[in-house]
Amino acid sequence: MGVWGSLRHDARVARSAGSLARAGVSVTVVAASWRDEELGRRRHPLGFEAVTVRRRPPRGLEAGAAGAGPIRLAGWLVQSVPAYWRFMRELWRTSADVYHAHDLQALPWVWLVARLRRRPVVYDAHEISADRSGFRRIGRIVAAVEGALARRSAAMITTTDMRADYFARAYGVPRPIVLQNRPHYAEPPRTRRLHDALGLPADAVVVLYQGGLQPHRGLFTLLDVVPDVPSAHFVFLGDGPLRSKLEARVRQRGLLTRVHFLPAVPWHELAVWTAAADVGVQLIENTSLNHFTTDSNKLFEYVMAGLPVVASNFPEIRRIVTAYRLGELVDPADRSSIAAALRRLTTGEHLREQYRQNALAARRDLSWETQEAAFLNLYASLTVHEDV
Repeated sequence: MGVWGSLRHDARVARSAGSLARAGVSVTVVAASWRDEELGRRRHPLGFEAVTVRRRPPRGLEAGAAGAGPIRLAGWLVQSVPAYWRFMRELWRTSADVYHAHDLQALPWVWLVARLRRRPVVYDAHEISADRSGFRRIGRIVAAVEGALARRSAAMITTTDMRADYFARAYGVPRPIVLQNRPHYAEPPRTRRLHDALGLPADAVVVLYQGGLQPHRGLFTLLDVVPDVPSAHFVFLGDGPLRSKLEARVRQRGLLTRVHFLPAVPWHELAVWTAAADVGVQLIENTSLNHFTTDSNKLFEYVMAGLPVVASNFPEIRRIVTAYRLGELVDPADRSSIAAALRRLTTGEHLREQYRQNALAARRDLSWETQEAAFLNLYASLTVHEDV
């Protein structure tokens, strides 16, 4: 398996590799990171080998900067050549029976090695990369590359039904298998870990955003509604390029006593931190087809932790929230709608508990384990017996 990123926070890659390892398949994941402590070879707790090579820190294109054009793309690729060479060298050394590319950034290099080895490729498209906000000006190039390689892959996977339909229609491939970004089933205990870490009153109601502090996640809108939800504390759990700007906005608005920031935690520790909150928010903005078709790993993580949610009213998200009655759906561009939903949940303890019980009842249905068989069946159809 290859992923052009860190395994530290990519739970989807780890879950996929772990499922195959538990099924008796020998799995090696080749990842890339700029953090010294992640580099090298190690045995992952989920039972697979992980090799991480050095790459440049994500900036510009990969950080989602708008306006990237072909010239900038060419410069970025040239600067990344040494890192891609290290990545491909480790992929070649795995000598696998099947090569599995996680997302577009890894696909060309994984596909090339597999082609040279005369082995099949499984492509897991985590997102609609041609429509991601940072790739708008090179969307046609991205789509041409992705479509050509997807058609030459043995199988394709993606994260939602709408995305599966899009890829089948846009690229002329068989409809990809849908594997949602669900966490492993867990029953994290309710603690006051967030309260203790931040020195909050024991009875404080905590509204949590967890994940990357990135553009188009509704983060500034969330800060804007804080004065309208006086009964709660707001916690941002994660890192990203917007952190300094968000902190500056908090200082400017005089919100330091009620808005708090904590760094990202490894994905295998996340559920315990999440379960210490009272409400989870997911306000992804409708800025692209990629966003509109998401269901978001946050949503499933909140469910596994038993949190009521306030989430964007997009089709895939709405399908899950309404089917299991998990919380409140809002227009992510409507500040008053968001504030009203948060007030209902932060002041309505009985309503909050109803949604919490619904989430607890739904978490087995919405766990990785309930879709694992489809993933393993895919690999069985490729007659995998030894290495991935």
